[in-house]
Order: sequence, then structure tokens, then C-alpha cells
Amino acid sequence: MSEIIAIISSPRTGCNSETIAKSIAEGAKENGKKVKFVYMKDLEMNPCKACNYCKKNDRCIQKDGISALIEDIRNSCGVILTAPLYFGQTCAQYRVFEDRMYSAIGPNGSNVPAGKKVAAVVTCGADAEVAQSEADHMNFVFQKYFGAEPVGSIVFKDSGDKDAASKDAEILNKAKELGKKF
Repeated sequence: MSEIIAIISSPRTGCNSETIAKSIAEGAKENGKKVKFVYMKDLEMNPCKACNYCKKNDRCIQKDGISALIEDIRNSCGVILTAPLYFGQTCAQYRVFEDRMYSAIGPNGSNVPAGKKVAAVVTCGADAEVAQSEADHMNFVFQKYFGAEPVGSIVFKDSGDKDAASKDAEILNKAKELGKKF
């Protein structure tokens, strides 16, 4: 269990959150970890149906990309969560994923082994304070409901430039150092 799952929820390829996650991965790899990148935009995904099948059966009734992603998370040692900020909240792809994590709470509580390390990355065009609040929330959900250990977060204000992170040596170094905590 030395694999970390990096969840890229931005609908854009080569986005700032992906660039930052790749730097986090570099730091984690220096500590002998493997990192698997999962791109939400490429997954078949459905929202939670609120059927509560998971509360009796310990798994989601749906068999889509998010169900497979949750299984990867169960088998991982850590998770890198990323999301761009749209209108003061994480993008729709991330919210669908987070809602579907509800299915990882079965009849006996969380079925995700506790102790995984988690880090959140949120990018925004303007409001870094709100982005930090969202990053804190992302880490909080994994800590409270799945017993994860937050190792930090990165908020990056990109002012709409999808390549801004690749030009910011300071943020990339900060990300790499965060990765070493995995």
C-alpha cells in the first residue's frame, strides 16, 4: 500500500491543479511512493442516487468510474485532492466525487481504512480566502469521515491563466515539499 491516488477534478487538461499535484507527486516519489493520477473528466460518473444501498451492502450500487476510484482509495496509502474554485465552491466533478464518497460509509461506518494521508489543492481566479476554506473542507471530510491524516493544503490564485502554476517556482517547490509528507 505505497500508492497515492491523485484526483484531478478540473475539466481542463494541463490545468494548474494538475501541475501542482504533479509537483506533490515528485516529493512523494522521493519517499518511495507511487502516484496514480485519476482524471475525473475521463470517468463515467453518476451522482449519488440517495438509495442507501451502501448502508446495507457496504458498497455503492452504481458500477461506474467513481465506484472504481473509491476502491482505489481504499487500497491506497494517501490521496491528493484537487479542484478549481467556481463561484466560491469546488467544481461539479469534485462535488459529485465527494457526494459519492457517502457510499464508503457502510453499515459499520467507514469502509476506507483509517490513517491515509490527504492533501488538498484548490486553484482560483480571484478569491484565495474562499479557496482556502474549500481546501480545509476537503481535508476535513477525509479526516472526519474516513480517519485520514491531513498533511496540508495548497491554494493557488491563477487569475485565469491555466499555465500560471508551471511558471511559479515557489508554488512548485512548496508542492514538492508537501509531497514529502506522504
